[in-house]
Amino acid sequence: MSNQEVTRCLLVWLLSASICSWASWSPATSFAASFTADMLETQDGETLTGKLLVKDDFYRIETEDQGRPMVFLVDRKLGKTRILLPEEMVYVEIDSRSFTSLSSDPIAAFGYMVQKYGRRPAGHEKYQGLDCSRQIITINGRDAVSACVAEKYGFPVKIEILNQGRSMELHSITKKPLDESLFSIPAGYQLVQSLPLPVPDWADHIDNTPLLSPPVDATLAREKMIRISLPAGHQLTIECQNNGQGNENAKVMVVAFGKGRPLEDPDLSTATIGSSQGMKKTFKPGKAGVDYIVVRVLAGSIHLKAIVE
Repeated sequence: MSNQEVTRCLLVWLLSASICSWASWSPATSFAASFTADMLETQDGETLTGKLLVKDDFYRIETEDQGRPMVFLVDRKLGKTRILLPEEMVYVEIDSRSFTSLSSDPIAAFGYMVQKYGRRPAGHEKYQGLDCSRQIITINGRDAVSACVAEKYGFPVKIEILNQGRSMELHSITKKPLDESLFSIPAGYQLVQSLPLPVPDWADHIDNTPLLSPPVDATLAREKMIRISLPAGHQLTIECQNNGQGNENAKVMVVAFGKGRPLEDPDLSTATIGSSQGMKKTFKPGKAGVDYIVVRVLAGSIHLKAIVE
């Protein structure tokens, strides 16, 4: 996930977790509301806008990640979050209370922090004309999260992850009836184990990139890119040697592609190679969904060998 997406997941959990405990402070015996709001997320000076829809124990957040529409559906009672990609018509489902979620995803991890460290009241304030109680979560003696909870509605309208330049604010809160279908998986969507990665801008015309069959022995300069086919039933090893002069570093990306999109994070598949140094990456036979390997030189020059074993 990108940093913005991780932040969004944390905020989604805080919304769901906070309603669970703060709703009891409202005059109503249970949280029952139906409203929409504009949601502004800020991280390091960058602001991302989205839409929040709430109906009783359900939440829907409509936003974008790297230009792709993305929808979060949160069921507070069941402790589940579903993340949808409308353009792909796929979704993943996370059980925020399971041990696996606690150990592997940020939504459940944040829920664990809320339960473990608790929260304390820190006075009252006005936010967009609403009377709010301020709540603080402290971790290891340091204030980590601040939230402004609207007393009239019993939900947080402003959340700040302290000392990280991250926040979420709700604007234009409007009470209105919402159809239950907005909080369900639409027909035709497929449940997947992980969401497909977006196609980076540099890969928009990847099919026009030369496709070579191993063995390959080539020198590639900066901004050059090739595709290497993955022979069925064989292991493919790609070796890249810095071919630059003096102390110049090379930077190269070696990433598996399938159906025209990366199957692994391109940033995590990029290595900086020092002078007279090299790197090696092996792709084992039977790697699911791989059509070819993309080698892209971002800086310097490399000598490349692709070997079938």
